[in-house]
Amino acid sequence: MGETIRVLQFADVVNRHDFIDTIVRRADPERFLVGLCVRVAESNIAAPVYTERTPRWRIAGPSRAAAPRAAVQLARILRDWRADILHTHHYDQAVIGLAATRLHPRTRLVVGRHYSDAIHRLASPFKKRALLGVEQMVNRAAARIVAPSTYIREILSGWQGVEPAKIDLIPYGFEAEKYSAPDAADVRRLRAEF
Repeated sequence: MGETIRVLQFADVVNRHDFIDTIVRRADPERFLVGLCVRVAESNIAAPVYTERTPRWRIAGPSRAAAPRAAVQLARILRDWRADILHTHHYDQAVIGLAATRLHPRTRLVVGRHYSDAIHRLASPFKKRALLGVEQMVNRAAARIVAPSTYIREILSGWQGVEPAKIDLIPYGFEAEKYSAPDAADVRRLRAEF
């Protein structure tokens, strides 16, 4: 087996059992060392639980005004941790990730494109053009773009001109055991309660 690939997941927040948490916990430990970087300390639903093997960082907060400082902090983490891949999640994180990988070009940028057509539906044509222009810079710089649905893949390739070969369609995974069916007594209790 070859050298372990270091992948840093970057998002504002991560919750237990969300798609980012699933990536962090389920990555093959023989092939990947996965770290996590967030801009918000607290989870907004339930905090994920990781072993000491999962390095974690928190950088400058989620406001766009903090983005330049976040990019510098993120680049420092990429350099010091020797990250091979930065996997960003959502728009602002992708922009910060682009800046960080420009400051530390050894790390390859992978963009997780989770939103669909929100930018295309903006009322302001100026804001729409500006945000799409920035997004196009990110798309061109990304080594890969991960889309969770055929609709988002179509937006990227059909509406925004991203080369289809650059887009990987990977639907969100879920853990079936989290959704075990309640027993009959629990159903009766809940029905009585409501």
